Amino acid sequence: MDAPAGADWELLVVDNGSSDDTRQVVESFADRLPIRWAWEPVAGLSNARNRAIEEAMGDYICWTDDDVNVEAGWLSGYQNAFLRHPDAVVFGGPIKPEFEGVPPSWMLDNRAIMTHVLAERDFGPEEVELSPETLPYGANFAVRRSELMSYRFDPALGVGPGVNRLGEETQVLAEMLKTGKGFWVPTAGVRHIIPETRQTLAYVERYNRAGGETWAYQKFVKDNRKKKFPAWALRRAITKTLLLTLKRLRGQQISPRVVSELGYAKGVLSFYFRPAP
Repeated sequence: MDAPAGADWELLVVDNGSSDDTRQVVESFADRLPIRWAWEPVAGLSNARNRAIEEAMGDYICWTDDDVNVEAGWLSGYQNAFLRHPDAVVFGGPIKPEFEGVPPSWMLDNRAIMTHVLAERDFGPEEVELSPETLPYGANFAVRRSELMSYRFDPALGVGPGVNRLGEETQVLAEMLKTGKGFWVPTAGVRHIIPETRQTLAYVERYNRAGGETWAYQKFVKDNRKKKFPAWALRRAITKTLLLTLKRLRGQQISPRVVSELGYAKGVLSFYFRPAP
């Protein structure tokens, strides 16, 4: 990671209730980096993000994850974009997968339907304006802090204890773009590490199950509106789960696309039949 010229910056690490030596490791770099440790005891990705909003001191917050390697021009790419578009509120950059070991051929052959699983994002080499249909992903985005202070990430979304959902950042970014502009920053790239444990069909199913839960929560159940969950959605999820599970039990080959659909349908069902809090 480069140090952007002429800018004050800091690296804020949110420790989300760890029981190891995270704080000591972070502080051991204090003589080499403008790094700072922050504590969020309530586990959950959205809780950690909300803590970062409270702790950050800059005009902009550039977000990434703990399973990401940032490219050399990441910070300077965002800094230059901030200067070019001082009125914009959202920015996003490329995310490329970095596989551990040799990925299975079925994953590479089905790259188009693996983009969400791999968190792969690329809108091309030119700077373009973002829209609700072209939002950045959580592993690589930046926002103007003054506007972000009006929002909070939903603890019912994102990974956390008892929560296996997605889209906590998508919800916030979509709201921010309703009143402000956003830009794609092709020079601010990161590489998302894909361990071998995520290069399996079982993981693809688990990931898409989280997608199904997210869809059900956001579309029908948010704010305790469970009564609005329509019968057609329930019938479709049950039918798809039964048919695809029957195929699996019969030993029929199931493609990555079908595995994705099965996981999604299971996610819808698991959320619907979960007891209300």
